[in-house]
Amino acid sequence: MDYSHLFQGRPSYRFELKQDDNTLEGYAKGETKGRAELSYCYAVTDDFQNLPKDEYA
Repeated sequence: MDYSHLFQGRPSYRFELKQDDNTLEGYAKGETKGRAELSYCYAVTDDFQNLPKDEYA
């Protein structure tokens, strides 16, 4: 979670694509095609209430 970029007053999620993260081999030799994958994961404090305090870091 990114506490430096709030969305509607709440922490936002940050996704990064770095060099070569979003390319696959293309259909022809030497060709590439782009790819983007996003995973959605959402947890709130209540999800961790029964876990040890150091589990949620």
